[in-house]
Amino acid sequence: MSANFNFSFPTIPTFDSLTGLFADSSVAGSTIDITSTIGYNKTIATGINNDYIRAGLGSDIIGGGAGADIFAFGSPLEGIDTIADFAIEQGDKIEISGVGFGIGVTELNRFSYYAATGGLYFDNIQLATLPINLNFSPANLTIV
Repeated sequence: MSANFNFSFPTIPTFDSLTGLFADSSVAGSTIDITSTIGYNKTIATGINNDYIRAGLGSDIIGGGAGADIFAFGSPLEGIDTIADFAIEQGDKIEISGVGFGIGVTELNRFSYYAATGGLYFDNIQLATLPINLNFSPANLTIV
């Protein structure tokens, strides 16, 4: 069973959290796409399956749970998200919009990860904070 969920909350100023919405193990391959035009800071937590999460604007706290999750970024200026449980061993990936970043699919060298802080950067712009001391490499990034 597969389910896709698309959310847009451009007019709800008190929106805080999507925690726990996708904890049901029967929902596989959930898609969470929050593309609000207003930069709310959100908390997003999913369950135990392979999820696609695009938090959009704001400095968000994201947990993909177990499974091979994809954390998507549409622009280097969306905010600095914290991906609390990025796990290479589970197959988690960072997906980058080539159009939104103004780059081609071969420009992975413009990204860097600092193991001591968990900072993930595009050029000199921090995109996210991942767990520290990951064995992060360009293989964990995809440009689409």
